[in-house]
Amino acid sequence: MPDSLNILYRQRRRWQIGLMDVIKRYKHMFLNYRYGILGYLAMPYYFLFEMVSPCIELMGYLMIPVAWYFGFLTYDALLLFFAAACLFGVVTSIGSLLVEEYTNSRFISVKEVLILSFLSIAENLFYRQMTVFFRLMGILSYSKLKHSWGVMKRKKFSS
Repeated sequence: MPDSLNILYRQRRRWQIGLMDVIKRYKHMFLNYRYGILGYLAMPYYFLFEMVSPCIELMGYLMIPVAWYFGFLTYDALLLFFAAACLFGVVTSIGSLLVEEYTNSRFISVKEVLILSFLSIAENLFYRQMTVFFRLMGILSYSKLKHSWGVMKRKKFSS
């Protein structure tokens, strides 16, 4: 867990640069039958849902309010889009937690599910937009950095 907003920014930017570097380096695997699931599922997933998604999400953040302003979208539809995005975040987070708990055979409490649900909604109010911005900075930085992902400060564990 990063200690500061600046470290979180550098971490997410670096991850985006690393992702783009790996996808570019192994582009020959993309939809290549010789690589099986990796070529047909993993590479397209990482390209669409991890690499390109910050750009698509930014377009959504810009287009939805513009569509509402010009009357192409009603206020009710605007609220429905927001509710759907929050609900998707909640379902995804709880699903991830349930899979984690199931695979580690640990009991999950109702309190933990409620806390996660609240945080999943709160994530959509600022944190998600912030990390999209950090990832967009990684995309913009990628061509400048050539083959360097940048340097990360590491914090040692206390004994």
